Amino acid sequence: MKKHKKKLIIIGIIIGIVLIVIISDKRKITFIEKGIKDGYTFIIKAISNNCENNCEDIEQVELLKAENNQLKKDIDNLKDLLKLETTLSEYKTINATVVDRNLGYWYDTLTIDKGQNDGVKENDAVISPKGLIGYIESVNYESSTVKLITSNLKNKISVKISINNKEIFGLLNSYKDGYFIIEGVSEDVKEGMIVTTAGLGNNYPEGIYIGKISEITTDNFDLVKTLKVKSDMNYNLITLVSVVSK
Repeated sequence: MKKHKKKLIIIGIIIGIVLIVIISDKRKITFIEKGIKDGYTFIIKAISNNCENNCEDIEQVELLKAENNQLKKDIDNLKDLLKLETTLSEYKTINATVVDRNLGYWYDTLTIDKGQNDGVKENDAVISPKGLIGYIESVNYESSTVKLITSNLKNKISVKISINNKEIFGLLNSYKDGYFIIEGVSEDVKEGMIVTTAGLGNNYPEGIYIGKISEITTDNFDLVKTLKVKSDMNYNLITLVSVVSK
């Protein structure tokens, strides 16, 4: 294919030179010269079409690569979800796909393709491969709206930190500047410790990952601590989730 293309280009150049000579001559173009001109046009068109076909092939390859990469990500996410579901065996889990995102309130809500007909109920917890992301705010027959925990939550979420078989409890109060704010912790904790759901007083199952402690501050009396917790979740790339209900 490449050799054929090179030949066409060389022939086109030669004919182009001949045409320059012909065009520079103001005499009437002969039948043979017309044939040469038509031949040049045919070759240039063939080269152009060949380039267009190659360009289309390249575009198709790039599209397939992008689709393949997305499929790989989806498969990895499904594997992670299945691993997470094994730790929630006493709960019912419903896998769902994100089908819409409210651009005006990007960190507030999203829509999934499962609803009342699939067994989804209001206030059910919603998880991703990276942990808790929110709860079901409203339910339709075939879809549901998820309220993300990065938004202004109507209820605080009970969380815990496990240290040497001891559990320290707190409340997830808000999300600010990329960090979850945990309040009400009165015992010593350290940066890097893992925070999970406590399963107390709400519909969130116990033990769902929230994030790791990134920063610790105390009140004026050095009694109660406020924690900044960093999640591993990229909230811009949520595509697959599971709804968890008791």
